[in-house]
Amino acid sequence: MKIVQLEYFCAVCRYHSITQAAQKLYVTQPAISNAIRELEKEFSISLFTRTKNHMSLTKEGELFYQKANRLLDTINQTASELYDLGRQITPIRIGIPTFAPEHFARVTQLDTMKRKQFIKGINQIAQEGAIQIFQELNTGMEEIIVGVVGVLQFDVLKYRLENEYNVEIRLDKLPYEHIRWIENKDEVDVKKIVGTSDMKKVTDLKGNPLLLFVNAWSVGMTLDRNDGLVLSEFSRS
Repeated sequence: MKIVQLEYFCAVCRYHSITQAAQKLYVTQPAISNAIRELEKEFSISLFTRTKNHMSLTKEGELFYQKANRLLDTINQTASELYDLGRQITPIRIGIPTFAPEHFARVTQLDTMKRKQFIKGINQIAQEGAIQIFQELNTGMEEIIVGVVGVLQFDVLKYRLENEYNVEIRLDKLPYEHIRWIENKDEVDVKKIVGTSDMKKVTDLKGNPLLLFVNAWSVGMTLDRNDGLVLSEFSRS
């Protein structure tokens, strides 16, 4: 069982539809269907009664929904408490592994007068390994793209910026699911890369160029359209 599976399941329960849940979470319908299927397989239960245009919880599903909601609330609260604990002690820094983000959101600073607090907070949280920060080409730090492994990290980010740095933000989730480095950045003109309609060009805070994609097949299509372009999986030491 994975946290993201519970998040997808609870979203379907709220909207009574995989289609609507996918739209709200900016993920594909198959991703949600597979998550629910894996939960049903793991726990050997049927969570939904399915009709052509509607999904309703089974008796077991209703109980599962109650417990899943309670668990997600506990995880979110515990994460906040752990961050509170971390502020009370001097941190010991060891190598923090960085994983490829699976969820992305545009983060907009609401009060431009608090730009310094925003930059300080977002950079500090990024250094802890909780988020990855990206910028669209030729934009500043007032509006950035944040990548995370689990969607609950967006809630933690918003909570920490508001409570630790007194900065309010707006989070707009984005549909991207795949990220690639441009390995031969010195050999290609990033601005001239011809991509698909679901591709976005971004940079990390060091200025390294990357590409975001909604669909996996778009990666191969972009490589086909740009002779000599070399892309690689996201990773960072």
